[in-house]
Amino acid sequence: MLYPFKDFSIKFVIDKKVFFDLIELSNIGSDGVSILIDENANILASSNSDIETENVSKWEITKQALKNLSSAIMTFKDSGKSFIGAYSYVPSLKGAVIIRQSKSDAYQYAMSMKKEALYILFSFILIVIISGYIISKNMSVPILKIAQAAKKVSLGNFDHKVEVNTNDELKMLADTFNEMIWQLKLYSDMQIEKILRERENTQAVLFSTEDGIIMVDMEFSLKLINRKAISILNISENYENANLLSLIKDENIYKVFKELLAEKKENSPKEFVLESDKSKMVFKAVLKNMMSHDRQNQIGYLIAIYDITLDKELNRMKEEFLHSITHDMRNPMGAI
Repeated sequence: MLYPFKDFSIKFVIDKKVFFDLIELSNIGSDGVSILIDENANILASSNSDIETENVSKWEITKQALKNLSSAIMTFKDSGKSFIGAYSYVPSLKGAVIIRQSKSDAYQYAMSMKKEALYILFSFILIVIISGYIISKNMSVPILKIAQAAKKVSLGNFDHKVEVNTNDELKMLADTFNEMIWQLKLYSDMQIEKILRERENTQAVLFSTEDGIIMVDMEFSLKLINRKAISILNISENYENANLLSLIKDENIYKVFKELLAEKKENSPKEFVLESDKSKMVFKAVLKNMMSHDRQNQIGYLIAIYDITLDKELNRMKEEFLHSITHDMRNPMGAI
């Protein structure tokens, strides 16, 4: 190396081998190397002293670096193994700097990152699934409790209470539901009380009347009968929900009631007679349709039984009196 001055020049002579030995090149990864070569592919400096010039000259990347006189990155194969490398041409040396590393080693960190990312992703998915299951279970259990309580309420059980301890909107819903059940229970108790009171009043009227009262449904099953009707028809115990006709033992009364229920006509009374050793009583049975509160549907029949014995006797006496008066008027001398 020559360094000129005004009247003279200084020449520096440096041993090439010693100079390049002073250059420290670093290895890349576990098997990557950095190499400085001249125009003949001789190694000037290397991060791995075990690499021989003969082998370097055979590398595809070496050929490309000395041929293209530029910088580039490329992948190639050497002895069946894949490599990735980069080179940069150095004009002052007419050589190049080459970096070569096996593909597996170059992508090892990236693959490791990919594996870690997959592990993180799978862990996140697992956490989401478990969390979703726990959350859905915590949400579904109170909802199922409310649904079960609603089913019991629909069957008339107002004593059931929903217990929810989630401290969220579901607890508010459960508390509101419990309040609703309490209100329904109060209303139900009031209605039951009212119904029982009305039933007692109705029974008082029915059982205090001197007329027989019978209520049957559309299938003629007995729903209500007072003492007078039981006495007239001579019905024994265990008559609730039994078919009315099956309870009547007297053949004549059976025929009358069968005809009455078969015709199903209102204001079409049927008469029947009850005879004993000491007396003879005449009764009249009248049928009336029973309708629902809205008057839309028929729910059964009401049969009233009236004792018309006195009416019949009065009619007989009246007829006999009129017959006697008529006879006397026609035969005045006979009356004298």
